[in-house]
Amino acid sequence: MTRIAICILILTLSASASDKTYVDTTGWEIDEKAPSDAALREFVDHAKKACFKGHAMSCQLVGESFSVSDQPKDYHEALKYFSQGCTLKLPISCLHAGYLYENGYGVRQDIAEAWELYGKSCDYGMQEGCDQYARINRRYQK
Repeated sequence: MTRIAICILILTLSASASDKTYVDTTGWEIDEKAPSDAALREFVDHAKKACFKGHAMSCQLVGESFSVSDQPKDYHEALKYFSQGCTLKLPISCLHAGYLYENGYGVRQDIAEAWELYGKSCDYGMQEGCDQYARINRRYQK
């Protein structure tokens, strides 16, 4: 459990381009170097394994590493992990998978699948999922 928490902290560090101060998601400043590419690759490898062992947040973090990082985007891989996170009932993963389907990133555009995934995100308690579900209903209603 501690290893996962440390890995999550490593992944969520964001670097300031002008100095060597980094801020994690809690707002604490850390005067250390940003994690190396090797450390990030190691984290992603561990998170991939954790994802398919049932750790939903690991799925989300791996999906994000493929879709929103500074690295080249791989939306097809991101979708695989967001979909697994959604299967594990993590609402943000359902939302992100829906976004990829709606916009045709890494997959053939499929509005019906996006609508379904946004609905799951809503059902699992995420208001933004409800908003996106309603938006698609309004846009594509006949």
